Amino acid sequence: SGRWVFVVNLPRYAGGLNLAPRANGVDGLLDVCVFERGSLATGLWYLSRVLWGTHTSMPGFHTLQTRTVRIAAESTTYFQCDGDPGGELPVQVETSPARLTLLVDETWAAEQQCSADKTTLPIN
Repeated sequence: SGRWVFVVNLPRYAGGLNLAPRANGVDGLLDVCVFERGSLATGLWYLSRVLWGTHTSMPGFHTLQTRTVRIAAESTTYFQCDGDPGGELPVQVETSPARLTLLVDETWAAEQQCSADKTTLPIN
């Protein structure tokens, strides 16, 4: 359980914050980062530890990798999705392996040897 919970799929978040150093965008797993305490002062302390890259070893920080996670609260609590209002908890987050939609320039697509109507592109 915790007061600040981040579910990420990449190691970098919001201006380059490295919340989950083990995160890998192509492994099919979500990285769930949980900070136990929730005051403003504690949040600023956590932020400083994230900036210094020392948060993963501190007491009160937990992480796990999973394909799906359900986050709930005992009282009315709202969540954000990529910084935008997402709704009220509970929320379930899950991966959709090999699922990514991109809008790309036709010239770039041709350089990658994929046609405009091709639905998959190998990830190297």
